[in-house]
Amino acid sequence: MSDLRFSLLGPVRAWFGGEEIDIGPPQQRAMLAVLLLRLGEPITGENAVRALWDDKAPSAAEGTVRTYIYRLRHRMTDVVGADRLAIRTRNGGYQLTLHGATIDTHLFQQLLADARRARAEDRLDEALDHYYACLQLWRGVPIAGTYTSYFSDERERLQQLRFDAVEEFATVAISLGEHAKAVPILKMAVATQPLREKLWEVLILALSGLGRRADALAAYQDARRVLKTELGLEPTPALRELHRRILASESFRPAMPVAAELFRPAASVPRSHIADLSLWHGWAEGA
Repeated sequence: MSDLRFSLLGPVRAWFGGEEIDIGPPQQRAMLAVLLLRLGEPITGENAVRALWDDKAPSAAEGTVRTYIYRLRHRMTDVVGADRLAIRTRNGGYQLTLHGATIDTHLFQQLLADARRARAEDRLDEALDHYYACLQLWRGVPIAGTYTSYFSDERERLQQLRFDAVEEFATVAISLGEHAKAVPILKMAVATQPLREKLWEVLILALSGLGRRADALAAYQDARRVLKTELGLEPTPALRELHRRILASESFRPAMPVAAELFRPAASVPRSHIADLSLWHGWAEGA
């Protein structure tokens, strides 16, 4: 991994050579986040103002943005050198370029793509490693401490990818017969995303695979109650059918192919570490 690292999957932070870089107060951190999210793209002063303040910008907002850019440019280049990082002013806008740096959002999406490719090629053990590695990068609420609509949209996009990865991780684990590794992760996931029905499906599937029939039935009732209360909807046919099959047989345990039927496609870490729940550091804050 590069010695110059940036994190957006939690608070906005930066490190160089193992030491954290002081990137300044919250709004200045938010400006760095905008530059990182649009790496290599020019960002106009007007767009930067909108990203930082929505429609509540102070009268001197563009001047404040210029101040943030000036401070970030000097603070960052003093630490890492102009050959590694540059913030250039182009046609009234600002453009960040990096050389030999790692941004955790980019790494997350690359590992997720690697996991999906391995899964599609039926290399499930390798896929499971990549899913674990990408989920391990999360440290709480993405782009924490930013509250404008621009950051809310970015946060929602990243969170959707996160929970896609959780579902896929658990589905692969179940397909490998490792139901027990999926259950604790899924329980924490449904606690923070209770309206995401796919999470309930795979949790019930994992519980059933462990022979925990009563827990699987209780999870279905929890899912049904949440969906009825919050959305006024019954569970989907797929979830109702899974419930029916569990009710029909006290010894029902879904065969491995069921996982593949239920779930359509929407640096390697040792498998022995996959059950280490330290990867969910900050999970509750990351809802």
